[in-house]
Amino acid sequence: MFFVAILPYLATWRIRHPAGGGRPSPSARATYMGLAVGTAAIGVVALDALGSPGRVLAAVAAVLISLAVVAVTNAKWGWSNHMAACAAGVAMLLVLFGWPALWATCALPAVAWARLSLGRHVPAELVLGAAVGATVSASVFAALS
Repeated sequence: MFFVAILPYLATWRIRHPAGGGRPSPSARATYMGLAVGTAAIGVVALDALGSPGRVLAAVAAVLISLAVVAVTNAKWGWSNHMAACAAGVAMLLVLFGWPALWATCALPAVAWARLSLGRHVPAELVLGAAVGATVSASVFAALS
């Protein structure tokens, strides 16, 4: 969690919140997503070194690759990185734990509401971000498993 959420959040604060309160530029979004993917990759190496099960490593790698794809494509289409990450995480929890992890889907409307409330995205960008995140992560997980 430190490498996937806390460190990237702290390291990218200034990039994600430009002076004047506007939306970050496409290049700034790609930069902070790249930094987040890089720090998360360090977390994967740490998980591997600590002997994490292969399916867990594959799930984390699938989310990271999903975020990398979203980071690159977000610069052009502007869909929601947050929804992509959330949907990728939910997809991996469902893959790893099955129906007992269905509760994780509660995160999707919460993240969507937050992004709408902040005025960062329109509904279509949220839906597309979630679709890309879930689809890429599930596809990558299937390829790695």
